[in-house]
Amino acid sequence: NAWALLSARGDMLRLSGPVPCGGCCGLLDDWTGAGRSRKPDAGDFLSVISPRPPRRSAWRPTIAAMDAPSQARRSGATILPGDSEHNAIFQCLAGQDVERVARLILTASGGPFRSFTSEQMARVSPCEAVAHPNWSMGAKISVDSATMMNKGLELIEAHHLFGLPSARIDILVHPQSVIHSMVEYVDGSTIAQLGSPDMRIPIAHCLAWPERIETRAEPLDLIKIASLTFEAPDETRFPSLRLARAALESGKGEAIVLNAANELAVAAFLDRRIAFGDIARIVEQAIDYTNAAAPQSIAEVIAIDQSVRAYVGQAMSRVNA
Repeated sequence: NAWALLSARGDMLRLSGPVPCGGCCGLLDDWTGAGRSRKPDAGDFLSVISPRPPRRSAWRPTIAAMDAPSQARRSGATILPGDSEHNAIFQCLAGQDVERVARLILTASGGPFRSFTSEQMARVSPCEAVAHPNWSMGAKISVDSATMMNKGLELIEAHHLFGLPSARIDILVHPQSVIHSMVEYVDGSTIAQLGSPDMRIPIAHCLAWPERIETRAEPLDLIKIASLTFEAPDETRFPSLRLARAALESGKGEAIVLNAANELAVAAFLDRRIAFGDIARIVEQAIDYTNAAAPQSIAEVIAIDQSVRAYVGQAMSRVNA
């Protein structure tokens, strides 16, 4: 059977390669609408779909997919990012040489606390944190959006997906979530991808690429939306952005530390064991404590991850004792 692995939010990477099609028709029905596109036959070749790994639980299936005979390194396949921001960048690049790109611009809604002061955010509850104004997502990614850690992780991912350094990847707050990302070229042109905030759109793009298929997503109505606004992110109120960029620029293992510590801290916040503002503080303490070197293998990545989780678990146990 074809592999079809989707995360809770639906983020994925599609690695095109010779994988015999089997039980994938339900996936196509769910996301594109039954009968709206030809279902694959048993002899067709289908792409491997694997999750963008925001959690350690996604690592092993992702690594297994990358190590399969049809994986991208051996087949020369095109990697199609399914996260809305990275998919938008892929569409804006449209095969252009990244050397002609001045910068990538990742847009962010700003989350439910975009206009909150630091004092107000110190008192927010998990229920408030998961109430995203635009997207319907799981609890963990919703809290990441509230802290803006999700955008920090997307910054790191954009670097690895598209090969641009941190200095050429910017983050722009765009509350309406209509422009999903932009690419600015060296000639002064900026190309943006617009659409309703609906994950069926980037997923359908991945499923159909290089063609297009219909979805049940609501068409974009710019007259109804009326205005699109933008603002600079505030790294003082949202320190996760600063921590993520520093982790990327360190060139060491800090991104692994960042991810592991954030997972545990978010889980503790959702369990009401720590306050919202403690999430970034715990992540920063873990980075300072660990001082992880750049891993040279997947085994070293897992070792760093396990070490961080042990440290953070002990640290929070002392706080809650």
